[in-house]
Order: sequence, then structure tokens, then C-alpha cells
Amino acid sequence: MSAEEPTIAPPRRRSLLPLGIALVIVVVLERIVSSAVQRGAVPSAPVQLLLSDLASWVPLVLGVLWYLRDRGATSVVDRLGLRISVFDVFPAIAIACLARAVDGFLNLAMFDSTGLSPQPVLGGGVQVAVLTLTVLGPCILSPVIEELFFRGTLQPLLADRIGGEDDRRSNLRLATVLGVVGAAVLFAAMHVLVANTTVEGAFVTFVSTFVLGLLLGAFVAVTKRLGGAILAHVLFNAIAVALTWPR
Repeated sequence: MSAEEPTIAPPRRRSLLPLGIALVIVVVLERIVSSAVQRGAVPSAPVQLLLSDLASWVPLVLGVLWYLRDRGATSVVDRLGLRISVFDVFPAIAIACLARAVDGFLNLAMFDSTGLSPQPVLGGGVQVAVLTLTVLGPCILSPVIEELFFRGTLQPLLADRIGGEDDRRSNLRLATVLGVVGAAVLFAAMHVLVANTTVEGAFVTFVSTFVLGLLLGAFVAVTKRLGGAILAHVLFNAIAVALTWPR
């Protein structure tokens, strides 16, 4: 009697729990940093900015590393779709401008101001360290890390879990759309929960970041490339930094 052929176990579907835990940790750490700043425990402005950035960056990076931990021999670029084409540049500019316009319109409707006017310089001027962190954080590192987490990791995992074992084209399209929407909702929720603002401010933050997340997610879903979304996110933040640059 011939020996039975060994069965091959189907690949284990990835859990979303570690990514959810990473988002919770971001909110908790940001609240701790904000509370410490309000109590005067962190008087230095550069340290305040750095701690706030690290509170978001570290958990999100760990979430991405967890996602990549056993993805085989393919490169990180291929695993995350971390590529950019020259054809991504103009759509990225359009996404950044459209999302920033939505944010400005909502602020005008709620507060009679876009909130993007230059900030006055007081006393001895603005510290070089503060200006450096203001550019390095919002304009470079935060967009890269957030896109790696939300569009490069969370969005495909959501689509995979929603799609299940059904590989019909219609189901895959629906799963992709729901993955885009789900990642955009969590992207917006994180920004609201870490912001110390009013109810009106929270509403504006949620809607504007949700719109940005939808546009970025759709861009990634269509192009299968993350580079264009990172560029659009960089431009979205850079516009705000440029318009609020201290005088």
C-alpha cells in the first residue's frame, strides 16, 4: 500500500489585530505626550515636536515590520508596491490640491478662516530645531510612514479579509473598494483622536483626512503603486507648512 501524500496546509490569513493594536498605541502615546506638554513637563518646543512624532512613528513602523516579517524573498519594494512612475506626478498634485481645497472650504464654513495664514514670530524668533522638525516630520517622514502603514499594509489586509476565499472578479472589486474605505476611515479616526481640538475642529479634521485617505487609497488601488500616494501626501502636508510658515 502506497504511503499517503502529505497535505499542504493553505496559507494562513494574516490577522488585523496587530495593526489595530498599533493604532491604539499611537492614540495612547499621543495623549500621554499632549498631557505632559499641557502640564509643563516638556517645556522645550523641539522635544515636544519630537516626542509627538515618535509617538506616531514607532507603533506604525512596527506594524509595517510585522506585516513584512515573513513575506518571503521578494523585495520590500515589490511587497509594498513601493514604486513611483512619472505618470503619478500630475495625479498626485491634483489629489493634494483637491484634498487641501476641501480642508480649506470646511474651515471657512466652520470658522470663517482657512487656518493657513502665516504664524507671527515672537520674541527671539523661531528656533532652527523647531523649523527643522516642522519640515522633516509633516513633510517627509510622517507621509512616508503613514502611507506605508495605511495604504501599503492596512488597506490590502482589509481587502484580503473582506474578500475571503471568493476570487470572483466582482467580489474582489468590492473587497478592494471596502479596503480603501476602511483604511480611509481609520486614517481619519487616528488623526481626530490624537488632535486636541473642539467638536467642530474634529469634524473638519475627520472629513478632510477621510477625503485625502479615499483619494490616496483609490490611487494606490488603481496604480498598484505606493509612490504616488506618498508624493501626494507629502504635497498635501507641504502646502499647509508653506502657507503657515512663520513670518
